[in-house]
Amino acid sequence: MRLNIEWVMEKIKNLIFRLRYPYVHHRLKRIKIKSIEETITKIISDGASISRFGDGEMMWLLNVKHGSFQNVSDELSKQLKRVLGSSSDIMVGLPDAFKSVSQFKYRSGRIWRTELSKYGLKFYKVLDDDKEYFNANISRMYIDYKDYTRSGRLFDLLKKIWNGRNLLIVEGETSRLGVGNDLFNGSLSIQRIVCPSRNAFESYSDILTITEKEANKIEDPLILLALGPTATVLAFDIHEKGFQVLDIGHVDVEYEWYRMHAKHKVSLKYKDVSEVNGNNPQVKLDDVQYKREIIARVG
Repeated sequence: MRLNIEWVMEKIKNLIFRLRYPYVHHRLKRIKIKSIEETITKIISDGASISRFGDGEMMWLLNVKHGSFQNVSDELSKQLKRVLGSSSDIMVGLPDAFKSVSQFKYRSGRIWRTELSKYGLKFYKVLDDDKEYFNANISRMYIDYKDYTRSGRLFDLLKKIWNGRNLLIVEGETSRLGVGNDLFNGSLSIQRIVCPSRNAFESYSDILTITEKEANKIEDPLILLALGPTATVLAFDIHEKGFQVLDIGHVDVEYEWYRMHAKHKVSLKYKDVSEVNGNNPQVKLDDVQYKREIIARVG
């Protein structure tokens, strides 16, 4: 009975929070955020780098627990604030939901309305009305949206970024970007640095050092990061060292869902999907090419 009462109380609190959404949205819509297409196009045309702040990164910045794969810490919060407040020319991506939630399916929109109603004003305080931001959803452009028809066009555009490029992928142990699909078929080469899937930020110094070392060995590398909030900070620091780097996040998972025409988030055989309860990508991966691509491990 107690659990039922707690569940009901939580539902009531969330409903009350959602009633605040129109006021919060009125503030957040002042923030200038480019579209997904505009963001990808600028990366292609300018050879730009991007550091993305999704809902998780904004929560970790506020020292609020989000998910199970990265602990909150004062240092992580400090470093995320450093990136967000910098005057660097790196592109900073913010969630599409800051502009509106009307483009999302009902459940996704409801989750965003609740989260923004709770934390949106705190998010707004650390952002700059005068700054031009880009779209963090370059890695999340399929499963949550009502309109599936645009996803193929956006994925084709995204692939142009790494067409003919030498890739250095820095990812978690169970991310395995591009394994089992054609996402990176247009690239010249792929090398990988494999990092811890949980609490990667605790190994940040080693990850930064090894990434810079290996990037210097590759001719004109394009560095792709899939490492949660660690990637948000790492993208900034690697960009400042003169490399083009993209914090690309869950794009591989979204691409898999797009290819299978999934209508909701489902588990994947070889890849970690943090939003799916019970997802267990520990099936033995016997992919010789993938193993050859790994040039370094951290942790």
